[in-house]
Amino acid sequence: MARKWKRGEERIRELLDAAEKEFLEKGYEGAVIVDIAKRSGVSPALMYRYFPDKADILSSVCDRMFEPLDVFMSSADEQDDAVAALHRFLIDYLSFWERNPRLVEFYFLDRLHTMEDDQRRARYIGAKSGFFVWLHQTLAWGVEENVLGEHNKAALAEALMYAMEGAMIHVAILRDTKVKRAVARIERALLWDVRKG
Repeated sequence: MARKWKRGEERIRELLDAAEKEFLEKGYEGAVIVDIAKRSGVSPALMYRYFPDKADILSSVCDRMFEPLDVFMSSADEQDDAVAALHRFLIDYLSFWERNPRLVEFYFLDRLHTMEDDQRRARYIGAKSGFFVWLHQTLAWGVEENVLGEHNKAALAEALMYAMEGAMIHVAILRDTKVKRAVARIERALLWDVRKG
C-alpha cells in the first residue's frame, strides 16, 4: 500500500487530536509520546520532528483551546454596546469551560509547564496580551459610547481576566455555580461602579 503524505498543518492537527485523547484518557503523567504516535498512526520519530517533548505537545493542545476566544470576541464585537459585548463574551467564555471541564485540567497543567520554559512563557504572555488588548479596547469603547464612566481600563481589564479564571474553576470543576450567576457576580463586582445608567 502506498504511503499517504499529508501536509504539515493536517498532520499536526491529527497529532494534536491524538494527544488530546491520550491526555484525557491517561492524564498528562500517564500519556507517553510513543502511544500518542501509535494512536495517530505515525512513528515516534515523526512526533519528535514536530514536538521536542511532551510538555510542548501539551502547550500546543492548549493553544487550540483558545481558538474559540477569537469567535467569542467577534460575537461580542457585534453587540450594540460595550456592556453587552462584555456580557456576551463572559457568557460564551464560561459556557465553553462548563461544556469542556476536562480541558480546564490541560489549561492549568500547561500553566505549570509554561513557568518552567522561557519560550512557552513568552508564547503564553503573547496570547494573553492579545486578549488583554481586546478587553481594554472594549472598555474604552464603553467610555466613548458613554455606557461606562471614566476608569482605569488597564486595571479593570486585568481584574476581569482574573475573575474569569476564578469563575472558570467554579463553573467547570467545582460546579458550585452556574454560568449566568457567575457572570452576574463578575458584572456586579467589576462593572457596576463604572457603568452608567
